[in-house]
Amino acid sequence: MKKILLILGVLVAAYSSLTLIKSALAVDDTTPPSIPTNLAATAVSNSQINLNWTAATDNIGVAGYSIFRNGLGVANVATTTFNDLGLTASTTYTYAIKAYDVAGNKSDFSNPVSTTTLAMPVDLTVPSAPTNLVANTVSSSQINLSWTAATDNIGVAGYKIFRNNIQIATSTDTTFNNTGLTASTTYSFFVKTYDAAGNISTASNTVSAITLANPTDTTIPNAPTNLVAHVVSFQHVNLKWSTSTDDLAVVGYKVFRDGIQIAQVKNPHYNDIRLTASTTYSYFVKAYDAAGNVSPNSSIISVTTLGRNNNQRCQCECKCDDWCEKNRENDRNPIHILKNRLQQKMAKFNGNLKQAMPKQSSGNGKGHNK
Repeated sequence: MKKILLILGVLVAAYSSLTLIKSALAVDDTTPPSIPTNLAATAVSNSQINLNWTAATDNIGVAGYSIFRNGLGVANVATTTFNDLGLTASTTYTYAIKAYDVAGNKSDFSNPVSTTTLAMPVDLTVPSAPTNLVANTVSSSQINLSWTAATDNIGVAGYKIFRNNIQIATSTDTTFNNTGLTASTTYSFFVKTYDAAGNISTASNTVSAITLANPTDTTIPNAPTNLVAHVVSFQHVNLKWSTSTDDLAVVGYKVFRDGIQIAQVKNPHYNDIRLTASTTYSYFVKAYDAAGNVSPNSSIISVTTLGRNNNQRCQCECKCDDWCEKNRENDRNPIHILKNRLQQKMAKFNGNLKQAMPKQSSGNGKGHNK
């Protein structure tokens, strides 16, 4: 037993001495390893290339090999083989290697080699159709869809969603929320699977669903406020007021003149034309919403149009309607001006003629004998 222990002690001491010697030599080692030879590259799939080469030599010992792909270092290995993974299909790659020793000395590059990864396999297999398609009505404008996932020989890329036989969307999940629909309307849906190669499955089961009816709106809008009337001319009055509010939305206003509705407008203003000169009119306005709810009356306002004389031109400068613009054009038209003057003279002549004619006295119904 003592002899065995003695032998082991001698071997350990010898190994330690050898390590020390190598370390001492490495400090002063400036000799690079030889260049690796016979580098070969083999494409084994569409994403992997395997390398192998003949070992290099060194005055002390080769520590490993640096692998370069397309000029960039990608790995260091201690063996004479390397498997490069995760590459792109149908792509050419160029490799070279260097040997290095413990002292960090590196050889020159080996011979470069190039090879191309294999092409992707042609996928002609269609995915399975989605199953268990379900449509759930959520509101008057939304229907939610869900289905069981399909399968494919390589992998499912997504799903095509069809509404009333027209594709409306794609989804990578097994759910889809269809919004913006019309209330109280029936819609039919089916789904198809597709893969990365563009293969499309047959249609899933078809489902139909009806959106909910619009909620009943019975809330009336607030009455319009701040109604103001501006007399523009002897035939023209402009109205404006502050907008009303509603629980959903005000969609327009009803305009009343002397208690009778004369217009329905979207915006809070109205131009009332073709009125009679020197005449008093009363106005009020009501707001209404999409459900047909009508507000109370606004305040009532009364105005009197201007008196008309033949020399008065239309005072409207807003160009709010063709009729007023035509009045302005007539006022500038020489023929129209001459016509007005003739009408004035004729009116004056007729007045003088009536004054000159003797008044016929009323008789007693009896004749006179001659």
